Amino acid sequence: MGTNLKVPSDQLQQAAVQWQRLSSGLTSAPPSPGQPYQPTTAAISAIDAAVGAGAAACTARIQDTAASVVSAAAGYANQDAAGQSQLGAVAPPPVVMV
Repeated sequence: MGTNLKVPSDQLQQAAVQWQRLSSGLTSAPPSPGQPYQPTTAAISAIDAAVGAGAAACTARIQDTAASVVSAAAGYANQDAAGQSQLGAVAPPPVVMV
């Protein structure tokens, strides 16, 4: 028995837009910790650099995933339209009364 799969492409696109918006918040600049000669300032700067690298990687991954979801949503919509067109081209079987 076949399985029916209903993919709401508009909801996929909305989710992708939300992910892209959220990922833009990851790229904000950290606050300046103070004078660079202080040991704690150097440690905080190193942590900020590591967090920045992680945020950049996460941002890139989220944006790539969002782009893939947008592409998939378009593919589902195209597949649905093609299927609908193919079904519309099929003539109904003749009904014979015996």
